[in-house]
Amino acid sequence: MPPHPTPPIRDEDVTDYEQLRNHLARPHLEHPAARQQPVAPPPAPRIEPPVSVSVMEWLLAVGHAVARRLRRAPSSAMVRLHPPE
Repeated sequence: MPPHPTPPIRDEDVTDYEQLRNHLARPHLEHPAARQQPVAPPPAPRIEPPVSVSVMEWLLAVGHAVARRLRRAPSSAMVRLHPPE
């Protein structure tokens, strides 16, 4: 394994900012085994056929979602600061 390209700075007078900047400037180390396996291409996205939903089913689903939202407790403190009029 080759030695690290830039040795770490051991100077006690170096500021935190300079230490961070020097650390980020170093090249990213990578294990040699990481490049041995070829990268597989991502799988093709599945295309689903369009689903038909009747208007009544959609309205019922929206109504149930709104009812669930109204039944739960308010999620924000701002709701309690500004009560409905």
